[in-house]
Amino acid sequence: MRKILFAVSLMFISLITFGQCPEAISTCEKLLQGGLYSFTGMTNTGSFRQDLKTYYLSEQFKADMKNGKWGASLTLL
Repeated sequence: MRKILFAVSLMFISLITFGQCPEAISTCEKLLQGGLYSFTGMTNTGSFRQDLKTYYLSEQFKADMKNGKWGASLTLL
């Protein structure tokens, strides 16, 4: 459960960060959207942020976490 909460927290923080730079949203968010929609099978309702929120709160996300579909990593440069 702690892993799920940590992953969801990081994802929401990334959404807040993307919201700070409107010109980067068009390019970065389109790449992110395409990848996540195909990777997760999310339904596109027209609001990417709402679709992410719905997916993160769904049982499918919990099942994906348990099955190892999602993971975390730390990279030091």
